[in-house]
Amino acid sequence: MDRRIEPRFECADDVLIYWKSHDETRQQEATLINISRSGARLLAPGQVPVGATVTIAYPNGEFAGRVTHCLTRKPNHILGVVFEPGYEWSRYLYVPKNARGLGRLPKSA
Repeated sequence: MDRRIEPRFECADDVLIYWKSHDETRQQEATLINISRSGARLLAPGQVPVGATVTIAYPNGEFAGRVTHCLTRKPNHILGVVFEPGYEWSRYLYVPKNARGLGRLPKSA
């Protein structure tokens, strides 16, 4: 069920994600597979707990958010992340590699 009211833009960009588990910060590489103003979907080799705070690092910055779901699709996991206020995505902040449909964005996005 798609609950986002903003459009999602498919992409394929390697990012690094960080999250806390049992007071230990963990990290892993992931692939950003789509992004919208309010969140993102990632493909990751390891599971990340639902509800975990996560940081998605991109070349010139980062997004902070919370994991809303983690689905196992062997051998990987699909993570849904909702961004925290102040970390909303904009094409002026970051343009993912292989992003499709960015030309359809309104100038305010």
